[in-house]
Amino acid sequence: MNRYTLIAVVGVGALTSSWSVQAKVLEPGIHAKVSADMFWGSSKIREIRLQDDELPVLSAQIEHDVPYLPNFRIRYTGLDTTSLKHDKFDYTFYYRPLRTENMELDAGFTLTDYRDSLFYDQETNSTIDFDGVIFSWYANALIQVPNTNFAVIGEFDFGETDKLKSADLTAGMQYSIEFSATDVILRGGYRVLDYTFKDVDSKAYGFVDGWFVGAQVAF
Repeated sequence: MNRYTLIAVVGVGALTSSWSVQAKVLEPGIHAKVSADMFWGSSKIREIRLQDDELPVLSAQIEHDVPYLPNFRIRYTGLDTTSLKHDKFDYTFYYRPLRTENMELDAGFTLTDYRDSLFYDQETNSTIDFDGVIFSWYANALIQVPNTNFAVIGEFDFGETDKLKSADLTAGMQYSIEFSATDVILRGGYRVLDYTFKDVDSKAYGFVDGWFVGAQVAF
């Protein structure tokens, strides 16, 4: 499945269920969330700024109250520049160890599946792909601003294999709009994708960072 077919399929699913980003749902039971972000990323290879790209980010997740069974999220991030590209699928399994009126914390792990990947290093004139699955530790936090609908959000994935070290970091703000059946959340912030390619050398790394905006509906 190519990048644009995937975007169309997931996009239709998101629109039919409702437009989304990240919502806070307190009622017991099973809940679903569908999210869509646009990430304006700027790539950097060995400290040299190169090409910019508009990265579509689509995700869906299920949360429940079944003891010991993790919650689940799937997220897609597409990147396509001349020196660094991939289709990145994150399969995240997480628990919710902390839920208070003003604070939330999720913790677990992510299996990241890189497909159609490419890294081109101008310094060594080498091209590699890094297709495969990498295990990462995952954490997500939310701090509510008291007496408002605003919250500070942050998320990270960090993993390493003998060929690749990667980190995916997000920080930002969100605003919740509550309805009787759903919560709609608008959010924005900064995201960083960081890669070190050990197959080339210890200093061969790629970096993509930039602002993002998006929305989510939880129901």
